[in-house]
Amino acid sequence: MEQRYPWATNNMSENPDGQALDGCDVRLLTRTPFSSAIHCELPGGQTSQATINYWIHEIWFVISGEGAVWRTDGSFDQTVDVKAGSSITIPPQVTFQFRSTRKEPLVFVCFVAPPFPGPEANELVEEHGPLGLPTVEPGTGAGPGRASAQVPRPAAIEVNEVTS
Repeated sequence: MEQRYPWATNNMSENPDGQALDGCDVRLLTRTPFSSAIHCELPGGQTSQATINYWIHEIWFVISGEGAVWRTDGSFDQTVDVKAGSSITIPPQVTFQFRSTRKEPLVFVCFVAPPFPGPEANELVEEHGPLGLPTVEPGTGAGPGRASAQVPRPAAIEVNEVTS
């Protein structure tokens, strides 16, 4: 009989599990009932598709590379430079786009809460900010195990962004 533990251990796959809607390659990491982690990589010198998350919260931690991230909620716009060690948040209902500003890829871990449920959590938007037109094709937003792990959309969301 196989022993079941209340924790998970996972080794990242060598090849991408899929491609995010924004066009970056993704490798699915571990997940809990409350959050998930995704390794993301945008090739060097490329600009992502602009997307909006409906109800998921994201925290990004940049592992390597350098880039820029544009975020807007319709009333406030901000573009920030990111590099290894940077972390940012992307709350629900925020349009965002990012690019790798060097020859090397921009690599980050994206923590998502609730766990990324599948492609219905976000969509492409025609709007793009100061980063310009996308240079990568949109992905399907699907990877192994995502569609089967559906998370119901909350009825209402209260967002309180705290920065330091």
